[in-house]
Amino acid sequence: MDQTTLSYRWYILLVLTLTQIGASLAALAFGPLASFLQDSFQISRAQVGLLTSALYFGSILVSIPTGQLADRLGVRRLLLVGPAAMAVFFFVFSRADGYQTAWILALFAGMGYGVINPATAKAIMYWFSAKGRATAIGIKQSGVTIGAAIGAALLPTLALVWTWRTALLIVGAAVLGSSVLCYLFYREFPEATLSEKGPPKTDGGLIQVITNRNIILFSFVDCIWSSIQMSVSTYLVLYLKETLFYSVVIAGIYLAVAQMSAGLGRVLWGVISDHLFQSRRKIVLLIIGIITTVTTLGMTVLTKDTPGWLLFIIVIFIGLSVLGRHGVLITFVAELAGKESAGTAMGVSITITYIGIIIGPPLFGHIADITGSYGLSWLVFGIASGLATAALLLVQEKRQPA
Repeated sequence: MDQTTLSYRWYILLVLTLTQIGASLAALAFGPLASFLQDSFQISRAQVGLLTSALYFGSILVSIPTGQLADRLGVRRLLLVGPAAMAVFFFVFSRADGYQTAWILALFAGMGYGVINPATAKAIMYWFSAKGRATAIGIKQSGVTIGAAIGAALLPTLALVWTWRTALLIVGAAVLGSSVLCYLFYREFPEATLSEKGPPKTDGGLIQVITNRNIILFSFVDCIWSSIQMSVSTYLVLYLKETLFYSVVIAGIYLAVAQMSAGLGRVLWGVISDHLFQSRRKIVLLIIGIITTVTTLGMTVLTKDTPGWLLFIIVIFIGLSVLGRHGVLITFVAELAGKESAGTAMGVSITITYIGIIIGPPLFGHIADITGSYGLSWLVFGIASGLATAALLLVQEKRQPA
């Protein structure tokens, strides 16, 4: 890379991160607003989780074709159309008069959200080399937790002061604004470098990706972790309110702490992987898996008498681990496929991973509904995390050139 390209890549990273913040504020809005949605639509815990499932099911529907488009056509236009569509459906969601309508609108909003990860992963694979790539993706992915933390801290208050409908209008405006900024300032990687990769595959590398044992196996591992991640995002506020008897505002602050810790984790794990472990990803993911298992199981022993400082520590480590793994994780998937098929690989991986997001929150909520508490939910998901971490040992890492 010449000096101009080296400098401009940080502007690229900034606009990608801003786009991620806006889209994630919307995608993770249902958790902080869960109690308001329950009251408005008269729905159960499991039905709250199904709103999150609908959004991520919509993402699944577009992930593979979006990844192929990113590999063949570039990412700039995709990063305008996808988030803008998401914003429009959130505007309409704010006027929904029934749960079924809201569920369908969440599904269509998810189609817009499904553009984000394949396109942004593709962009960073080209703009950053292996030595620094996980850090760059970690910074970009910290946008997820920044958006989520903003939502956790502000959305319950906005809903109390005005209504949850007004809160979602503000969310939609933030998504739309970030997508326009990205379109204005993002530039595709210089064509001279892109031309070195050779003619594009007619299938975008899809066959190569779906026959890659390591990508598929690892995607199923992350499927389990994603189910835990979204269950935490969806139910932590309700759990703290109903089991530990915190107010919805204080519970939202704890969720914000988890999301801010996750933002730190996404960058921190990338730096550790790039520099301490010389661009090795698997060892870092194993450490994350162990922490995820311990902290998820630790949630089973909390009671209303648990000291606030202990809850604070557990929430921080949940944020650092299962909510903060994505920088290394996305880098790992993209590098297993290579630059030419990075977008397609992310599309395939997301299709598998989001199964956990679709099934996880309603399953977590259903277990809580039938048992009357969250203890068994945390136990089942903690055991699943342990099994997923063990399965990661079977994935073979592809070493990257310096």
